[in-house]
Amino acid sequence: MIAQNLIAGYESVLGLSYRMLALARQGEWPELIEEQSRYMMAMDHLVSLDDGTDLYGIEQERRVELVEIILQQNLEIQTHLMRRRDDLQRLIDMAERHRGEASGEGSRGDAPAPP
Repeated sequence: MIAQNLIAGYESVLGLSYRMLALARQGEWPELIEEQSRYMMAMDHLVSLDDGTDLYGIEQERRVELVEIILQQNLEIQTHLMRRRDDLQRLIDMAERHRGEASGEGSRGDAPAPP
């Protein structure tokens, strides 16, 4: 029974991981953050279930399979998040350059004086 609950916990985490990956692929960042909160709670629950429980045979193989898939998906999610971070950094840099150019125009005296 404990083994079945443990495998069910891993499968639950995998389901959340699939949803997070789909959201990351679609660029649904607010929804991804919400799903990540659920994922973290499920992981905390899984840790409490997997308190050194030894699994054997098919159950151990299933746990290994589930963990491998979860880790692969986490890597892809991280890749999407890094791309998003880079996109946001480009936008920030562009806004700062624009702001610098705008303030530079006023200091050169090219811009008309305010009324």
